[in-house]
Amino acid sequence: MQFFPVACLMIAIINIRLLFFEKNLKKTLFSSLSFFLPIVILSVYHYSDGQLRDLYYNVIHYPFSDLFSRNEVRDENLVINSNSIKNILVSSKKTIFINHFLYNSLFHLLYLYFFYFLFYIYFIYKKKLINRNLILSLLLEHKMILISLSILFTIFIIIITGSVHRHYFVNLIPLIPVFLSIFIFNISKQNQKKFEINLKYHLILIFIFSMSLLFENKKFYSTNFNHQTFYDNKKNFNSPEIFQFLKLNKKVDKLIVWGWKPELYLLSGLTPGTRETVNQKQIDFKSNRNYFRERFLNDFQESKPNIVLDYVKAKGNYFNNSETSGIKSFPKFYKEILKDFKKINSENINCPDLYLRNDTYKKLEKRIVPFEILYNGKKLEKLYDLNIDEDICESNEIFSNIKNNYLLINFRKNNFIKEVKLLASKKNLTEKEIKIEFINEGQKIDTKLLTITKFPFWSNLVLKRGIKADKVKIYLPDLNKNEYGFNEIIIFK
Repeated sequence: MQFFPVACLMIAIINIRLLFFEKNLKKTLFSSLSFFLPIVILSVYHYSDGQLRDLYYNVIHYPFSDLFSRNEVRDENLVINSNSIKNILVSSKKTIFINHFLYNSLFHLLYLYFFYFLFYIYFIYKKKLINRNLILSLLLEHKMILISLSILFTIFIIIITGSVHRHYFVNLIPLIPVFLSIFIFNISKQNQKKFEINLKYHLILIFIFSMSLLFENKKFYSTNFNHQTFYDNKKNFNSPEIFQFLKLNKKVDKLIVWGWKPELYLLSGLTPGTRETVNQKQIDFKSNRNYFRERFLNDFQESKPNIVLDYVKAKGNYFNNSETSGIKSFPKFYKEILKDFKKINSENINCPDLYLRNDTYKKLEKRIVPFEILYNGKKLEKLYDLNIDEDICESNEIFSNIKNNYLLINFRKNNFIKEVKLLASKKNLTEKEIKIEFINEGQKIDTKLLTITKFPFWSNLVLKRGIKADKVKIYLPDLNKNEYGFNEIIIFK
């Protein structure tokens, strides 16, 4: 919706010129048909699929929801406050908004164009290459009218529909150079000679902008990113399949994350069970929330996902009030969850709630080995609670006591161990090798070495023939030395 109204304006100006100035009805009809035919084809396709109303709500209505919500909903009822310019300027977002204008390289590029324009005006005025008549003819030239109105209308659309205004200013980047090129071309054409700004002024502007780019990693918004060198950190572009411990089938099983954690779909390699990967439309009190909730529920019932995660927790992103925004705030959906799913981690209220479909849970329960972990005389329940997100809750254990050199895992009875899975803590900056010792009735049966890979990749020790054991020791000297730890340990039979 940031582009379509501008496109409508542009085609209207083009058609007015073709019809009233060039008197060319054929070209006008051809221009109109070229613009409207794709719209008609797409609309017919969505209508035949029963999704025309959905197309309207998503493409036309929802982008203006900030505007509608300011008129239909009291601001205090909105979970994510309306991001109108007015609201930003009277809230804590004002500082961030202004800082982006001061430091963001995107805006520096716009300023670069603006100063170049000022330099150009100054020099052509100094050389007396411009006068009142020339300015008037430039302003009335149809390409200048077209691009100028497009820029002004784009700014208007950004202010009206911009949920994140600083991002939507990107739409101006292709328009400004077009404006400058048309302006400069027309000046040169009118004066029948090419005019260039002195090279040193170009170099000054480019140098200033280059400084902005060089200091990009030092700017305030850069603190949100984890800066690491590419080669030293052995980046892996394969999916870590972060929910592989649940023994899901990537080709069949689907995932729903309620709240705002879209990266989990990438990290898991699982297909979304609904059309949304974030639930702003279902949670916030904006226009047509009920419509989007019903659509969500229909998608859920149709796709039958095997795993549902509720990420509306105290440290969650955007949505952090479980009472007003969690799964329970959508009674119809929660009723479906209670009917067909089992909640498998419920100890820590700050951790995401994980729901597995009943038949999937039964299969997992048959394969997983129950145990307890002892370290320094205490149980480490966080390491086998199936919570793996240490960003929003305490799901990891860090080891730093050199004297306590191992974890002791006790099984309730002898088991044939087929697989040991470990997930490193995010605090582990490098890979480390550990020794795992299998014990049965007081006797050491076997010893294996396992390299602990960095989060979010699991480390897997697969024992093809299985090892009968009632205890497992995991030795920690390198982890203790570096103050590294584990996020989760799971053992399968």
